[in-house]
Amino acid sequence: MVQMLVQRPQGPLGSSLFLSDTSVLKAASVSSSSSQQPRSHVSHVSLINLQASTEKQRESVVGPNGIARSEGGSSSSCQGKLRLFVDSANVNTWRQWLPSGTFYGVTTNPILLEKAKVACHVKSLAVLANRAFELGAKEVQLQTWGGSVQELVATGSELANIDSSIVVKIPVTKDGLEAASKLINQGAQVTMTGVYSVHQVLLAAGVGASYAAPYLGRMIALSKPGLQDILEMQKIIKGVNSEMRLLVASIRSVEQLTTLAAQGVNSFAVPETIVTQLFNDPDTEKAATEFAQASSRNAVWLFL
Repeated sequence: MVQMLVQRPQGPLGSSLFLSDTSVLKAASVSSSSSQQPRSHVSHVSLINLQASTEKQRESVVGPNGIARSEGGSSSSCQGKLRLFVDSANVNTWRQWLPSGTFYGVTTNPILLEKAKVACHVKSLAVLANRAFELGAKEVQLQTWGGSVQELVATGSELANIDSSIVVKIPVTKDGLEAASKLINQGAQVTMTGVYSVHQVLLAAGVGASYAAPYLGRMIALSKPGLQDILEMQKIIKGVNSEMRLLVASIRSVEQLTTLAAQGVNSFAVPETIVTQLFNDPDTEKAATEFAQASSRNAVWLFL
């Protein structure tokens, strides 16, 4: 009976764990009724089965660049639809924050590349993207460039070919939309960036973009009602039943991010200054210190 339970095929993570837990209970029941083998032996077999089923679910997805990346698994339901991106092309910034596991990926553009002193060439961006994947990014957004539709498409195609998890950013201009349409037809994922007006999300959704990126802080600087406009964009996306995401960029405060998230906006390109603020809470740091001190004091006690 125990052996049959151990050899059953593995299912999804949830069902595998359920099967293993059930195996423990049934194996224990067999042991107590037949007394043909020690209870500790049955528990050991069951625990091996539990460990094996769990290990099997920790397989990784390997992209075209040969870099293994976690498939996500059970954490996806807890994360919901949230996607936080580090809005930076600085590898040192990625190295500091990506290992936290909080961020879905990174977003870049030519201005951020210039600040990070990264050449705006496909080869250098391939190296940069692969470094982000190595540090844990599930997605990297790179912006194409060029003075014509043909140039935008040519460069965008090269960027998309770096890895299947690359998203090509394109300004939401007429040429940009035409280039986006061609890239999407080739199978590329696209973000329409530089969104300043509510109606532009219709253009982005119409072309089939994966994301539309409104610049909240810059909208407010232009005396536009940025928060209200972005919430209106979100309503439009829901109204037309589109799966496109709003990727809010140019965030100036944590409060802007939480306000939008509370209203259903789920994707954010977060600049380093705001990333730091997200992780900085003196009360939490104080509590963590107190917990650590208490654990050190209690380390001398013995369990009876």
